[in-house]
Amino acid sequence: MTRTAILLAGVSLAMVSAAPAGADPRYLFGGTGDIPLDQPIETPNGTVQILMDDGAVVSLVGNSSFRLSGNMLVVDRGGVTVVTSGGNPLTIRLPGGGSAVVAGAASLTVNANGATGNVMGGSAAITAGGSTSQFGAGMAWRASPAGVDRVFANGAQAAPSGVAALRTGGIRAAAVNGLPIALGEALAAIGAQGDLVAAANRLQATAQNPALGAVPSGDVALLLGFSSRLAAALGGTTFQGTNPALIQVYLNYLASGGQAAQFQSAYTAIVLQYLQLLQSGGNAGQFTGLDSQALTTYLAYLQSSGGLAGLAEAQRGLIATYLAYLQGGGLPANFTVPGNYLSPATLATYLGAVQAYLDYLYAGGLPSGYGGLSTAALQAYLKALTDAGLLANLAAEQREFVTAYLAYLGGGGNPDTYPDLPDANVTTVERRLAYGVNRPGTTNATFGVSGNAVVKLDKDGNPVRQLPLNGTVVELAGAELVESKKSGEVSVGRFSNFSFFNGGTRYTVGENQGVHYVLAPPLENLPQSATFLYSLAAATHPTFGDGGTAPGTFDGQIVIAYGGTSVKTAVAGNVTMPGDATYAFSTSGGLAGFDGLTATFDPAFIQLTAAMTGRGRACGSGGPGCGLYMTILPSGKGATSLATSYESRSDNTADASFTGAAGFTLTGPYTPPPPPPPPPSGVENQFIAYVGNGPSGQFRTIDQRAPVRTTYDPATGAPIHYFWSDNENIGLGTATLADGGSAGVTGAEIGWGRWVNGTASGNFYGGQPVFGETGGHFISGDIPTNVPATGMFTYNLAGATTPTATDGTFGTLSSALAAVSFGSQPLIGLEFALSHGGVSYSWGTPGGIAQTSTNGLAVANPANGLFFGGAGSTAANRILTASGSGLACNATCIATVRGYLGGADAATLGLVYTLRGDGGYSIGGSAAFLKGDGYTPPAPPAFEGRANQVTVYAGSKVGIDNRQPTTVAYSSSGAPTGYRWELNDYSRENERPTIGSATEHESGGVGEIIGWTRWAGGTTGGKLGSSAGIELAENTGWHIVSGTPATDLPSSGTVNYALLGATAPTTRDASTAPGTFEGKLAVAFGAQPKVGIEFGITIGGASYAINTPGGVADPMQGMSVDTSAGRFNMVFGGPNLTATGSGAICGETGACKANVQGFLAGKGASHVGVAYTFGNIGYDKQVDGVAVFGKAP
Repeated sequence: MTRTAILLAGVSLAMVSAAPAGADPRYLFGGTGDIPLDQPIETPNGTVQILMDDGAVVSLVGNSSFRLSGNMLVVDRGGVTVVTSGGNPLTIRLPGGGSAVVAGAASLTVNANGATGNVMGGSAAITAGGSTSQFGAGMAWRASPAGVDRVFANGAQAAPSGVAALRTGGIRAAAVNGLPIALGEALAAIGAQGDLVAAANRLQATAQNPALGAVPSGDVALLLGFSSRLAAALGGTTFQGTNPALIQVYLNYLASGGQAAQFQSAYTAIVLQYLQLLQSGGNAGQFTGLDSQALTTYLAYLQSSGGLAGLAEAQRGLIATYLAYLQGGGLPANFTVPGNYLSPATLATYLGAVQAYLDYLYAGGLPSGYGGLSTAALQAYLKALTDAGLLANLAAEQREFVTAYLAYLGGGGNPDTYPDLPDANVTTVERRLAYGVNRPGTTNATFGVSGNAVVKLDKDGNPVRQLPLNGTVVELAGAELVESKKSGEVSVGRFSNFSFFNGGTRYTVGENQGVHYVLAPPLENLPQSATFLYSLAAATHPTFGDGGTAPGTFDGQIVIAYGGTSVKTAVAGNVTMPGDATYAFSTSGGLAGFDGLTATFDPAFIQLTAAMTGRGRACGSGGPGCGLYMTILPSGKGATSLATSYESRSDNTADASFTGAAGFTLTGPYTPPPPPPPPPSGVENQFIAYVGNGPSGQFRTIDQRAPVRTTYDPATGAPIHYFWSDNENIGLGTATLADGGSAGVTGAEIGWGRWVNGTASGNFYGGQPVFGETGGHFISGDIPTNVPATGMFTYNLAGATTPTATDGTFGTLSSALAAVSFGSQPLIGLEFALSHGGVSYSWGTPGGIAQTSTNGLAVANPANGLFFGGAGSTAANRILTASGSGLACNATCIATVRGYLGGADAATLGLVYTLRGDGGYSIGGSAAFLKGDGYTPPAPPAFEGRANQVTVYAGSKVGIDNRQPTTVAYSSSGAPTGYRWELNDYSRENERPTIGSATEHESGGVGEIIGWTRWAGGTTGGKLGSSAGIELAENTGWHIVSGTPATDLPSSGTVNYALLGATAPTTRDASTAPGTFEGKLAVAFGAQPKVGIEFGITIGGASYAINTPGGVADPMQGMSVDTSAGRFNMVFGGPNLTATGSGAICGETGACKANVQGFLAGKGASHVGVAYTFGNIGYDKQVDGVAVFGKAP
């Protein structure tokens, strides 16, 4: 075989002659002769090409080790390229007992751990790890002892040696790449001497241009003597039917003066030779010495004279395309044969060469280091593959990459500095993907499943660059992988602290939010008839959509009964959100109830909703209308794992939603446990409330249920079992009873106790609660009947469990009082005090039982007496207050209560409670009460003064505000010396300050219309909230103005007011001597009176101003007066006015703001009282004062 033929075999394998039937395998390149069978052959470097006995051609590249066994190739290591022949498959044995059976064209890389490869044409069957997978053209694979996987990026392997660079090597390099050779060059390529080559060139020129005349006879004679060699040059397998006699006739005809039109059919054979070489991927313009003009002229002549009629349509099209390209000014060296004119074998070679180049890049190589394919060749190959529609055989990611990469190179970019070169540490794989996504700005989350998805993984198996979620792609640029867990074949994780688009909106997720995911292998061989139990392998920490709490915890199990085209799926578990609640979820009947569930008919894609209980942000009702919506993807071979995502849902749109992702692994066949014994007999129509706050792993929740069936301990009357549903049906079990007790009479009984040191019996959403030393507190009793319609009663403590803390320690309930105000909406007042660890705590409803009628907890369900409350609640009659200095009240102090009125005539009251501080430390317990005597709240202390007044104030330690109606005590100077806010009983009791030991400053008054003063230099008396006295320094004070609301307002017109009196402005920190005030005020009367002001304050050597827009000249731009009846009658205010000035009060920390509160007083609005405060927004300095104005003359 000539050197040209050898090199051509490496590029266009279709041009190699088939081996005779039964011939031994032999070397084509890299060795000589036949290859011995069953002998190891080592090739340290370079390339070896082999022709198998069935015509298949094998190239081995680099450091290879192989042997031949019959017609089987056994490879221990190395890079292999295979093209089979005649439809005969070739079997390649791989290390570890695997094999690759190739029918077509394929390349692979083999090492001790297995093999990776891709199919360039036809198909390949890959066997490893006991399984066989079939791959088609354009698909890549990986084989290892664990099995066979499809992949989308292999490691790099060397390109076939025949894919030589076009930029070097001259005519030999052109031949290597299948480029066409003219007659003269063909003779030169087979070793003809120069005179023969020159004669052939003259012959060709004369034949191509009739104007030159006859062919010189000497040239013909010379060529005739070389006719056999010439036939070899033009003939062979690519020019069927050519022989020396035909060549002699052809040459003699030319020598006798024949013209081109008469030998057209003979010369068509030479044209066919060009076409065949072009269709093998060649380019005529790259041959040195070719007279491209002569060739173009002759081809055009043939085309115009119909001489191409005998060619195939594709060949005529190729000539037409080539001529049109040249006639359009194109250069032969730049002509690229369109892919639809190339042979399948050539296209397969191109695809393999491109794949090898991409493999090299994806293995981390730089373009400049790759010698197997030049940029020009890459562009030509890709153009041809695109024309032929074969670029689709590359993975989508690789298609996108090469398209962008070539555009970058076409713009003159440096190949090595392309910013998106593949990362060697990133692998593209196919996985089952489920996800959950928080959407900040809402309380909701969203979740879904992408099914089979193509994802990019880093070296640790974590997703990088993007996650392909349903309907969108979440770009992971800037994302922080805050958690990542792997167990077996599943992996989970959560990305946070980044922004992404979802549904056309950009969201930013913080630390307590995120994008959750779970990945598992693709599903193979779904079980047809089996019931499996799956246990949790790994789960992300669930997060609320609004990040309202720290991430929580998830636990659960899943049972799936596979039945061919349908499945039944049962789930049970719980989600705990810190500082909120533990939510239990379960399908009906728990795991054991799978057989009674409705079947679904997509076994590979399971969706269900499990009932969810637990009162908190995700479920305000505690159960009804709440659920956990789950998507479950069976994954792996034989459904050995599950990829699951979930989201809490509620009928109440105000509830928040949490989401997360979890992976489960197959535990084994599931055998339902024996049915629980029937619940013990008990008392129907009972209520029960319970709380547990033990260490992690023990019973930790607070909730209530009604109606239930309760079994009571015969000795103590304490509850020892209750039944609410099949999912919540528990008893004392192995635990023991502590603090047990009961009280009441038949029809109005209540019992309480603590279950400690054991495990409950029955079922609590698929499990049994565990109780430690502190245990769980339970209280149960009769549902109420004949609830009083009116009246207020005290309830006396009948018994309680010992308060217990999260760390297993105990406290003491010091006192507990309750009262109920009956009516259309019964209200419950509470006062509790307890001690723990030497620290005292108190909690209850605002104002205690004395304020039950205004601040009590509302009975939410009169039918069963339910009530509940908590600190910080925004719902009316749900607020509790709490205080203390221990761990249960450190940074925060939150009291929570669940309870019921009970028994005939509502004779009992039972509740459970927790007191919780920051970090989750809590104290909990239960308490039982019996109804006592009727209760009349104590009357507020008497307060003498002028009724139905308006009061506005500003000052140190009290801020700025308005109060109406107030009863005000005035001194002989006309100044207010005390007031009581008459809004309700609570305000009358808790807001009634007096001047106390302080004294009046800058006081004044106008009859019974209005008065003003500054309290300073002492301590106030009376009461303001929880304070019985406020100390006021001499240089500060409580500025106050009170008066009678205005009547008979003018119907229109603007009235100017003059300053009558004012207190001296003071700083709240008393660091500066009191200042001075001057000001003007105007009121524009009408349907909506407006107030304009212009105030000037001097203090600390600096001057400041407070003006409404438009000032007194245009009060219509000022503050609105409320003329409606009620607590704001005749009051106006400007909470966000601008103050100006350059002194310390308005300097240093930002803009200077002012707040003004005032009222119109007297008949016809004869007077106006105003309180003001101003300072910078940092509030490190603040100035207060009041002023009174009268109508100007």
